[in-house]
Amino acid sequence: MRNKKREKIINIVFIIYMLIRFIIKLFSQSTKFTNSIPINVLIVIITLIATILENFYVIAIFIVIKIMRKKEYKNQLSKIDYKNEGEYYRDILNGYSPFILSYIDNFIFGGKRDIIATVLNLKLKQVIKIENNTIIKLNKDINLEESERYILDNVSDGKIKITSIKELEQKIVTDAQNKELIEIKESSKVFNRKTLKIKYMLSFFISTIIFMILSGILSLVNNVFLTVILILGTIIFCNPIFYIILYIIKYYSYKPKIRRTDEGEEINIKLEGLKNYIQEYSKLEEKNTKDMLLWEEYLIYSVIFNINDNVIKEMDGLFN
Repeated sequence: MRNKKREKIINIVFIIYMLIRFIIKLFSQSTKFTNSIPINVLIVIITLIATILENFYVIAIFIVIKIMRKKEYKNQLSKIDYKNEGEYYRDILNGYSPFILSYIDNFIFGGKRDIIATVLNLKLKQVIKIENNTIIKLNKDINLEESERYILDNVSDGKIKITSIKELEQKIVTDAQNKELIEIKESSKVFNRKTLKIKYMLSFFISTIIFMILSGILSLVNNVFLTVILILGTIIFCNPIFYIILYIIKYYSYKPKIRRTDEGEEINIKLEGLKNYIQEYSKLEEKNTKDMLLWEEYLIYSVIFNINDNVIKEMDGLFN
């Protein structure tokens, strides 16, 4: 499953932004409205076109992000992620932590949701117990994955205090690799994210300065041909947003490709089946931690699949 919630938020923000810009532009043209409907419609259409042209780079960034994200997902996810088979799977996927299951599902770290699911799993394993919004370690000697161990190591005074989300994400990826559920294919081109970021930050600031200088020169030039050349150069090559678009393209082009192995695909299909089963029959969105003895692992899966807000809200007090 793709992270559709995040995608929807991005889409809504973009639509609201464009609507606001269009309404502002339309109000500025209000004095031109007449009693003639055709003329009014024409004014609205021209205003819409003008709004789109004025926000060309904003629209371009939105489109580029959507295209690159879609390309990334197509490289990573299988066909099972793009269609609902409607099949059910009821068995518990033993041997895999909530961190791993959530990650191979959509290759995105779920943040607090995944941490809570892992804490519940550690409680189920009797590695910890939870009393009065406080985590108590039981020092039970069992084999844990590196990401699970990281959570335990970051429990202080009964609260979870994550020191580095990036380090936790890396441990989750490593655990998934060790379980042979994913494989990472590095880009064939030499790539250094830090160097790329510095390069485009410099380009952004330099282009901003040039953009301001050329904009000032434009107000002094009377030659039509030279004015057109300066406008094109200013808009296309010296516009700071141009370099933001280039950075997005470069970032996704050089990003390491993460794919599921055959075993990872099998687990993913079962995950999809489990989600269908839980959503259709279990009604776990209505449950909380008091139902742990009854639902056990299913409750943990409901948190992974983000269909149980009750548990997430209830356990929010475990974080510091």
